Amino acid sequence: MFSMADVIFIVQNVYIIIFLSLYLMEVYIILQRNRSQFRSPFYKLFIIGAFLDINVELLSTMILRIPMSPLANGVFADYQPNRAITFVYGLAFYLPAVQEYLNIFIALNWMSAFVFPAYHDKIWSYLTPASILLTIYLPLLSVWYLFFCPVISIPIIDDNNTYYILTADVANHFPEVSPPLRTSILITGGAILCFVLYISTTMWLKCTPNLIKNSIGKRLFYFGATLFILYFPCVTFQVTIFLLGPTIENTLFSHKCMSFIVDIKCLLPPVLLIVYSKNVRCKCYEFVGIKQRLKAERSVS
Repeated sequence: MFSMADVIFIVQNVYIIIFLSLYLMEVYIILQRNRSQFRSPFYKLFIIGAFLDINVELLSTMILRIPMSPLANGVFADYQPNRAITFVYGLAFYLPAVQEYLNIFIALNWMSAFVFPAYHDKIWSYLTPASILLTIYLPLLSVWYLFFCPVISIPIIDDNNTYYILTADVANHFPEVSPPLRTSILITGGAILCFVLYISTTMWLKCTPNLIKNSIGKRLFYFGATLFILYFPCVTFQVTIFLLGPTIENTLFSHKCMSFIVDIKCLLPPVLLIVYSKNVRCKCYEFVGIKQRLKAERSVS
């Protein structure tokens, strides 16, 4: 008899496969060399985001989903700390930190596209490589210590099921470091910067309604803004959990919920791109062979 945690584990893996397949299809479509309509800086940043999201989903399955599923977590019954798990655990926190910085650059990309349309491509011909380097190295300031801490497994029995909480032994190896504080600063700071950039861009569009004639650009801006709005409850939840403190009850609750937070953050982009980008939507219909739907899309002005 499956427990509720096992049912959730199975359902999650089913929809993750579906949405990641959509993500991979979009990446394939965008990367095809003859698709000149997908050569803007936005799509380059989208590809980077896709790489991060897909890997975060895979890592979170190893760190969060499997340990929290009685059906699959037997492998952790005799777990011993090792360098491989330490590296995987560090990556599982490093890549989401990279996502936070990438979201800032995506918001900055849209702001510059509308405020400096004549210079946007030239600006981002220089800024894109710089943004990639910054998104790679800056997150290390927040999570570097996790790559040097052994990861321990804490068994917790709840509702007659055994769950395993994987956590870095920071207290014994880096007692001066406060992971909740570092993570809260990163998440809150990133959310505030994105909020300021999107609000500034929205106000600019309202003040200069005739400046932007490219409806495609507007729709893709709405993609980023919608994504940020849907992210915000996730940010609020994460910061609240960190502020409540690392009690056993809070830790178990956060681990049960965190995989859904990861799914919202990582699986929304491919869905919203289908919604807001007609070009991507048409190419997806063409890819899967839905010709009637493709004709209907092309007939809409």
